[in-house]
Amino acid sequence: MLNIKQVKETINSVITKDSGSFQNSVVVKNTDKPHYNNGKNQFKICSINHPTCKEFYKENSSLDIWEKTCPFGFTVSKKSYDTSTSHQRISVFSILDLKKSNRISELLSNLPRKLKQQREDIVNQLNQISLDYSIQKTRKKYIEGLLETLLIGRIGLSIQSISHQFFTPLQGAMADLKNIQNGNDVDESTQRLSHNFSSLNKLATEIQLILSTSQEFNLNMLRRVPVHISVKEIFDGLSSSAEEKNISLNQGYNHYNKTVDAIPSQFHIVLSNIITNAIKYSFKGMPDNYLEVKVDYEQDDENLIISVINEGCKITHDEISLGLIFNLGYRGIYSGDRQRSGSGSGLYISQKIINAHGGKITVTSNFCGGNVEMETDRYRNKFSIHWPVLIE
Repeated sequence: MLNIKQVKETINSVITKDSGSFQNSVVVKNTDKPHYNNGKNQFKICSINHPTCKEFYKENSSLDIWEKTCPFGFTVSKKSYDTSTSHQRISVFSILDLKKSNRISELLSNLPRKLKQQREDIVNQLNQISLDYSIQKTRKKYIEGLLETLLIGRIGLSIQSISHQFFTPLQGAMADLKNIQNGNDVDESTQRLSHNFSSLNKLATEIQLILSTSQEFNLNMLRRVPVHISVKEIFDGLSSSAEEKNISLNQGYNHYNKTVDAIPSQFHIVLSNIITNAIKYSFKGMPDNYLEVKVDYEQDDENLIISVINEGCKITHDEISLGLIFNLGYRGIYSGDRQRSGSGSGLYISQKIINAHGGKITVTSNFCGGNVEMETDRYRNKFSIHWPVLIE
């Protein structure tokens, strides 16, 4: 699956092929000001970070789509897309036209001293530029079409991966229904059926959140959610999975606020995703020596900090610092060992929900034993959810 770095490289390679006549920039994360052609064949005025330019992009940066004339006469266009990653958006900036300004020298009068010697060169270059609006517009549409195709493909592959996970709970539910109809193990089948339907509903909600352009956050849907009860319900549903791996599920005592403001269904998805991952990516314990997945609590000024801790595979420094583990479709470098399956959507969705509620999630992964060379090394992984106690 293409990651956002590959998407950006693909777009930039197309731009570079025609950089002499198509002024365009792809920007990830920093959507305030473009870097035209990423430094290749850009106009001198676009490379000096002039205060007048800064102000122009600052005033327009909050909009996802716009086309306006900059102080120097350039017709600048911007279009942004949700990248479905921790980067949030990727933006395409294009210069489509140049309407000569009579105030160029005046606008350049407050250049820094070291750049003043370039003023004459800049004025001469601007006076010589001739852009064909219709041609630039056509090329701009081509770049945007390429970007849309790549990003939609990434999202589609991720949804396809999630949809495959429907089959296990669906087949289980069908088997449970058959048992109930035949009068076999009715109590156990009914209990399993409820759990399977809960899993199907969670997967359906995840796909809905991925497809949604908003985060489906609505203040009117907020409720006071008892955290301990939510965690206990999730523990109950995952107890058999934990038992199979000789893992004990423990919840620390919460000395602080026992409730938070949240949309209940989304809060449940966050806790369920992260606790499920903690069990899935934990190493297997021994019958007489259980490993532990623990949910612990702290309190800062405004947040309840809910930490999910396990002992399992390594999460690299880059995966944490660059936010790679929160990218849609991303699976950790060490997550595929021991034939673990997954779609790479759980952390992406969880971070989206947490951010929409005004919180954040932090991660640490520290070596705690074993031998790296013999591949028996173990890591204590901690996912900490900083969730606002009150949302005004």
